[in-house]
Amino acid sequence: MNYKTTEWLPSLIATSKTLGKIPRSLGGNDTIDWLPVDVAANSIVELALSRVSDLELETNALHCFNLVNSRTSKWSEMVTAIQEYYSSKNGIQIQDVEFNEWLDNLMNIDIGEHGISAEEISRSYPALRLLGLFQDWNSKAGGSKFTLKFATESAVGRSKALAEARPVDAHMMRRWLSSWDF
Repeated sequence: MNYKTTEWLPSLIATSKTLGKIPRSLGGNDTIDWLPVDVAANSIVELALSRVSDLELETNALHCFNLVNSRTSKWSEMVTAIQEYYSSKNGIQIQDVEFNEWLDNLMNIDIGEHGISAEEISRSYPALRLLGLFQDWNSKAGGSKFTLKFATESAVGRSKALAEARPVDAHMMRRWLSSWDF
C-alpha cells in the first residue's frame, strides 16, 4: 500500500511533524484494518473466481465480501513507530497528545504569521486541507465507544490472499515514512 502524500494519513503525519505533536488516537478510528492494495487486488480476483455452492446458485444469492484486513493493529502502535522513526532519523521529537488537543493546535495555526507563503503552509500543514474530516472524527470521538467490526470470515475462507494478509505494522509504517521523505 502506497499512499499519495495528499491523502489523510501522510497529511496528518507531515502536519504532526511540523507541530511536534501527533494524536494518540484518531477520534475513535483507532483500529487499523487497512489492506495493502496488492492483497486487495489478489483477493478480488480470488473471490471472483471462487466456486459458489449449488445452494447459492439455486437461490441466486448476491455475493458480498468485506475487503478489510481481518488481522488488525492499533493506531497507538503506529504512533510509536512514527515517533521512533523521526527521532532516529533526524532527532525530531513528536509528542503524542489527545486528538482534540492536536486538532486545536491545527485550527489555531496562524497562517498570516511571519509572512508564511500559501505554498509553505500547504507543505508544512497539509492536514489543514482535511480539517473538516478531522473535525468530524473529533465530534464522534466523545460519543459511543461502539466499534464497527466487519465480518470477514466468508471472504477469508475463499481468498488465500486475505487469509494470509499480515496486519499493518511498524515496518510498513517506516516504509511509508521513508517513501514520503518529509
